[in-house]
Amino acid sequence: MSEKEANGKESYILLQTIYDNLPVGLELYDSEGNLTEINHAGMAMMGVTDKKNMLGINIFQNPNIPDDMKDRLRQGENVRFTVGYDFSLAREKYYPTTHTGVRHLEITVSVIKQNNGGIDKCLPGRMQ
Repeated sequence: MSEKEANGKESYILLQTIYDNLPVGLELYDSEGNLTEINHAGMAMMGVTDKKNMLGINIFQNPNIPDDMKDRLRQGENVRFTVGYDFSLAREKYYPTTHTGVRHLEITVSVIKQNNGGIDKCLPGRMQ
């Protein structure tokens, strides 16, 4: 393994460790809005015990995200908003969760763009 490869692997491990252990819920969605990754804090915040139960859900189908925020994301804008997240609604229409009732979440979504300006990924962060 070359020094460059070793440094790349070390950087990857460092970033993965930070991602996994942040106290903020982080999710990663692909350019179509499908969930590809969620960290431990995100799973706990969303009331999910098995990551497989969330992977593949689409952020644009989330009934708890306001339509105007979805429109702004589709346009490639970063968004930040507070929402009364209804976990009963999420359970009925979106993903299995152990949570019930409404919790107020502050959500920030950063859009990661490709070199040509198109959307590559979306990285939401959630805090209670």
